[in-house]
Amino acid sequence: MKSQRDIDTLLVKDATVDAQGHLWVVFDQYVREINTQTGRGRDVSAMGCDLGMNNFCCIAPVLGGVCIGGAGGVCYLASNTWLDADDYDVPATISSYDVLTDNETVRKGFVCAYGQPATLSIGHDCTCLTLYLTSFNHVNAPKIRFAVKVEGLDGDWVYMAPGENVFRLLNLPKGHYRVWLRATDENGLWGRQHQALVIHREPAWWETGWAYTLYALLAIACLAGAFLLYRYVQRKREQFDQAIARGQKAAEKEQLSPNSDFSNKAIAIVKANMDNENYTVDMLADALCMSRVNLYRKMMTVCGQTPSDLIKTLRMEHAHRLLTTTDLPVNIVAGKCGFTSSSYFAKCFKARFGVLPTSVRTHQQSC
Repeated sequence: MKSQRDIDTLLVKDATVDAQGHLWVVFDQYVREINTQTGRGRDVSAMGCDLGMNNFCCIAPVLGGVCIGGAGGVCYLASNTWLDADDYDVPATISSYDVLTDNETVRKGFVCAYGQPATLSIGHDCTCLTLYLTSFNHVNAPKIRFAVKVEGLDGDWVYMAPGENVFRLLNLPKGHYRVWLRATDENGLWGRQHQALVIHREPAWWETGWAYTLYALLAIACLAGAFLLYRYVQRKREQFDQAIARGQKAAEKEQLSPNSDFSNKAIAIVKANMDNENYTVDMLADALCMSRVNLYRKMMTVCGQTPSDLIKTLRMEHAHRLLTTTDLPVNIVAGKCGFTSSSYFAKCFKARFGVLPTSVRTHQQSC
């Protein structure tokens, strides 16, 4: 029988019901007889009625069957009583097979285990499996039709053309498959279906359970390695951040502490050379074993002022101290603070304290 899809695409010419209750449907090149109770049927082609008819066009029920008219004459077809039977067996089986592998080699074999399903194992490198079908009715082989269903693949029946007995399966995935088979007799009557072959497509090594276990272990190892690497990087980052924080705290402590070794040493050197009018920043840098640039950066960081400002500040504070605690003349105080010009000393003193040195001396005497 043709599939329902084939029926939908063919043009129905005529139809009738005979005395047996069989439905006859006329198409252009064949007529179909169907037992509507059992669903079984047969097909008779225009060329198979032995009258040389080219096609069919009309049908009418008569005693014991139907008369069909068409181009070339009229023929009589008797109702097929086999359609009324509960079961009808048409012997059909798989006689042999070919296995085509990836490297273009072909392996041939025989099955022929009618009555019970045979078993066939194929390797993972099989690209094409060809099955050869037979119904043991070699005289009427051109009229025989086969239908094949592969359970585990798609599960649909594949109806083959009359006389065709080669069925191919391409690139089967790994697993088990059951091949079901049915055939017609020379009158187009379909026999019952039966399981003809069990196919086992062996897995490749990368498809085995051991391989999947290895994949899982590798995935777990990669995840564990990634986690350990993440934790290692996190620890190193924390250690680095802690080291930076400690360094910053130490630098801040050194910057904020007025009694740091550097500031104390710099102040002591300046005080020791207080009366040296030629004492310069370069001399202070040499005394601290630093370059002028590094001294400038360090002094700004620790003391918040430039080296020259530090020297002027210490000299002004020393001058203020001498003016308020001694009776030394202003010009002598200026010389002890490194100033050779009394007028320049007075200018710097007023810029620092807002008053002239003589005003400080006068205020001190009045007190």
